[in-house]
Amino acid sequence: MFVSENKPDLIIEKLYLGCCICAENQEYLKNKKITHILVVGNYLKQNFPDDFKYKQIFINDMINVNIKKYFEETNS
Repeated sequence: MFVSENKPDLIIEKLYLGCCICAENQEYLKNKKITHILVVGNYLKQNFPDDFKYKQIFINDMINVNIKKYFEETNS
């Protein structure tokens, strides 16, 4: 799965996956009626707090990092 044109990819209905550049594409996100942005990592600024609800998990994107412990928190 590849992110193209700074737009997130639809994973399943109402769930998109994208990079930090995708999260800055305000027009596209609003057109898709995206309301919440989950950030996993340390790099994204929450540029549109009036338009989207952000949840950020401050962990490194590395193979040895256990993200499973955050699933319940992020899925709610």
